[in-house]
Amino acid sequence: MILNNLNRLARCSLAARRSQNIFQIANLSSTQQLSYKGKFFQSTKAPESAQQDAKQEDRSTISVKPTQSQPSESSPRPEQQKFVSDEELEYFKSLRIYKEKTALELVNLFMINKLLHYSVFVNNADRLYKISCKVLGHRITEIIIKNTMGRVFTGGSNIEEIMSFAKKLESRNVPVIVDYCCEALEEDQNEFFMDKSVKVFEKTVNVGDNINRHKVSMKISGLINMEVLKKINIYGEEIDSLYEQIDKTKKGFITGQELHQALVAKGYHIEESDTQEFIKTVLEIQDGKSLQDTQIRQLIWRIRVHPYYIQSEKNQLKISKYLTKLDQHEISKAENFLRRMELVFDAAFRNKTRVLVDAEQSFIQRAIDSFLEQYQIKYNVEAPIVYTTFQNYLKSSSKRIAYEIAKCKELNIPFGVKMVRGAYINEETRIAKEKGIENPICDGLDKTTEMIESNLKFLVDNLLPGSELLIGSHNKDTIVKMKQYMKSKGIPNNSQQVYFSQLLGLADHLTYSLVDEGYSVYKYIPFGETHIMIPYLIRRAQESFQVLSSVEFQYNLLKDEVKRRTPFYY
Repeated sequence: MILNNLNRLARCSLAARRSQNIFQIANLSSTQQLSYKGKFFQSTKAPESAQQDAKQEDRSTISVKPTQSQPSESSPRPEQQKFVSDEELEYFKSLRIYKEKTALELVNLFMINKLLHYSVFVNNADRLYKISCKVLGHRITEIIIKNTMGRVFTGGSNIEEIMSFAKKLESRNVPVIVDYCCEALEEDQNEFFMDKSVKVFEKTVNVGDNINRHKVSMKISGLINMEVLKKINIYGEEIDSLYEQIDKTKKGFITGQELHQALVAKGYHIEESDTQEFIKTVLEIQDGKSLQDTQIRQLIWRIRVHPYYIQSEKNQLKISKYLTKLDQHEISKAENFLRRMELVFDAAFRNKTRVLVDAEQSFIQRAIDSFLEQYQIKYNVEAPIVYTTFQNYLKSSSKRIAYEIAKCKELNIPFGVKMVRGAYINEETRIAKEKGIENPICDGLDKTTEMIESNLKFLVDNLLPGSELLIGSHNKDTIVKMKQYMKSKGIPNNSQQVYFSQLLGLADHLTYSLVDEGYSVYKYIPFGETHIMIPYLIRRAQESFQVLSSVEFQYNLLKDEVKRRTPFYY
């Protein structure tokens, strides 16, 4: 009966899908033809040449410019392509990626998989959620979501449920990255909620003793007032701009005297002694030279000067107060945030647990980077406890990654980097349109793919001692290319420096094929109460719509698992 229902659902879904105008994925390039040899499938296309090392002295010269060709207008739509060869399909079937699922879980997984291929549902998910809350009420709506999409994309509501889930995955040699899905929600923006959230984050860090190779993911926006974070972001951009205004000739450095004169010209009531103290305490230039003889490189300025410091003594400096501009109420909220971050990172440092801090929207990312840089200097001396995440759908990602390498080389610390395509494409595009500015998103999925692959190779080429690189990808071709590139660089499959990850509910076939080939691969396991999971689940719906290239492929794996459970399978 289950098999018949799956067949009927598949035929209905395919018919409906062929009649839709799936414009979001029209720019997908043709799936690269693969030759399959035994259990190791390899690309027939040679890896691209590596990017040259970036200069370190001046951030304006630190760039990686991947070659980006225009996507072909004749690229077939995903439903017109064959997702995998027959031989590969048989290999993926042999992995039995769904063997741990019950019959009801298989049906739910299949139905959700089909539902997320309808653009009308994906594009209106938030609206449909609000309508359902009005008609059915929040409680019933959340029960439905928790027992349908929640069972596919999340690991439960609390740490205890996550522990049970993690053990099942680890039995198949897949360690987990625990992700408490707490981020900025307007209705929850209060200090009590954030204090409650940090206790959950701290608890996830401390469960490392019970979970092998434990890692944690965290969103900063869940621990600080959003309006304060937005202000700090603006002040951070102004600090960057200040240096560029002083160094108009692009000579790569400014003098202490030039800095003092520029601050006075801005109306700051300061003495030369204030500037000298700022250079000594914040920039950590303590050579005793005069302002005129002191040189401040742009890289050092970017590393050391921040809109708000984690050390209170730096915030008390006269120049710091001018640059920060927060009022006492906002300072109180910022201090509460620092207290919460210390709780999480101190626990992580004690347990040697990696904390993968998520990238977020561009209107707060500069502030997030500012705090992370300071915590990395404090905690990443021997190992990358604090990770940075780069969203490679951003046109600026190559420049930011080159700066990350230059920064870590300057500070002599290992980097911890998580690489993803990105999760806020619709929001970023909408905001850019509303503001009348250039869209920060790469032009099409092909260019995003080229961007992430080029940036990944650059990071591998500059893999510092003790550094760690997580490749968060659901794209088969990208993974194949990176496996080849790792091999060309002599990086073993089971490397703990370069490893892979996929989100729960997405690309399970890639996860278990990587495990089968001996690679280190993690599953991202989000958890949390249903009402705070809604933004996450909506983004997963949008991502599923973009990355799933074949209904038939997922259907065939599910169908095969059902067949294996019948007495007629042979």
